[in-house]
Amino acid sequence: MKKITLFIGLIVSSLGYTQPLEQFDFVGLVNANGWSTHSGTAGQLQAITTPSNSGNSLSYPALENSVGNRIQLTAGNNEDINKQISNISGIGYYSFLLNVPTTNGLHANGGAGDYFIGFGGASGASVTILAGRVFVKAGSTPNTFVLGLVNQSGTGTTPSFLPTEFPVGTTVFVVVKVDATVSPIDASIWVNPTPGTMEPPADVSNNTGSNGLANFASIFIREGGNATAGTGNVEIDEIRAGATWYQVTPCNTPTIYYADVDGDGFGDFNTPINSCLPLPGLVLNSLDCNDTSAFINPNTVWYVDNDGDGFGYLDSTITGCAQPLSFVMDSTDCDDFNNTVFPGAVELCDNIDNDCDGAIDEDLPSYTLYEDMDNDGFGSQMSATFCDSIVAGWSLVTGDCNDSVASIYPGAIEILDNGIDENCDGFDNYAGLIDVSVLSMALTPNPSEGVISITVSNNEQFEITFCDVTGKLMLSLKNIANGASVSTHSWAPGTYFVTLRQNQQQIVSKLMVK
Repeated sequence: MKKITLFIGLIVSSLGYTQPLEQFDFVGLVNANGWSTHSGTAGQLQAITTPSNSGNSLSYPALENSVGNRIQLTAGNNEDINKQISNISGIGYYSFLLNVPTTNGLHANGGAGDYFIGFGGASGASVTILAGRVFVKAGSTPNTFVLGLVNQSGTGTTPSFLPTEFPVGTTVFVVVKVDATVSPIDASIWVNPTPGTMEPPADVSNNTGSNGLANFASIFIREGGNATAGTGNVEIDEIRAGATWYQVTPCNTPTIYYADVDGDGFGDFNTPINSCLPLPGLVLNSLDCNDTSAFINPNTVWYVDNDGDGFGYLDSTITGCAQPLSFVMDSTDCDDFNNTVFPGAVELCDNIDNDCDGAIDEDLPSYTLYEDMDNDGFGSQMSATFCDSIVAGWSLVTGDCNDSVASIYPGAIEILDNGIDENCDGFDNYAGLIDVSVLSMALTPNPSEGVISITVSNNEQFEITFCDVTGKLMLSLKNIANGASVSTHSWAPGTYFVTLRQNQQQIVSKLMVK
């Protein structure tokens, strides 16, 4: 997605520069209208207003429409001018329309020719480093001319001329590219490429000059040579400069496209782009309401989310760009009426598949519980596995010898000689102990929430032990006064047995800890 976004940004920035550098939409001196004279006699170059291809302008088929006037170099004059440019580095392009009315003033075909336009390494009053220089001279056939190119000044500089001879009086469209990222720099030239197309192979390239170009600072125009052998009387119009081919070759009938940053086939209404080509990242429609996400567009299917957990279900859908209320893009909820149930939810001990993976109560603690039909806290031998330690009708503790009577369980108060084994020790009394009916113990509060108080009915000192359901000793205290307190903060929730002994008497009670 980052690559797509970057590419679209480059397209938008490259297509956004559509204004020509110069259409000579003025009358009078060129150096009084945005250009600077850096060499020769100032004030020689000026706009000409005689009729031409399109009004007073040069024009070329399919190129963006021309306006204004044009300029003409004069054989024998010597004014050199430049106009500042910006936002070009590394590789630069410029284009212009050229008309050579006659071969008068041009070098003969056997001569070296003279250059008249190119990139300047500076702007203003002094421009000495020049690149991508276009040369002109007469063709070998009468009333024709040829164009050539030099990449840069330096040792061994030799122009490379196109083999094509162009008839005088015919406007040609010229594009020049200078690649300053290589050494020596490389220059290429195209004559009459089709505007609004992708960059084709160059007609001619040249890298004979050894100097470098530090900056793309200006476009220069030069009147060179003399009245009989120089740049002649060529006409120039519609100069463009830019960092891309497309910026200097705009067509006259572009189509309105829209940037499709997220690559979903739907464009953003807020980013219209005039383009001659259906370039990658551009689409004809502007139907996207979120061009940063390929998942949101007019084809997006929204699923009803009844329980508001962010996951929808397949039983009700809406297709559209904007998200409807109570609808989401996800359709993987396995119970859309329970907000604790959705893919990735925390599995709860509730006999429900909370995380929608097809398993119930998985990866939770496992507890073996015993059936406790009389709810006395002690279960029978009937056991089952649960994910919770507290389940109605079940107990962590087994050993109930009569699970239908709540007063019979291990540690219950034994009623002597009634024919019933209340405490499940196998006897109808406390072997070796005196009847405990004269002694009683209170544990408050029970269940415990952190601290319990112990009192006995006769207010005498006693000893006491606490064991869990496995028989593990939790605490043993001796010579305890009535009303003593015991902390259960560190004990796990569950059932504990409390045994109090005093004067050969023993009482066993249950303590529940929350």
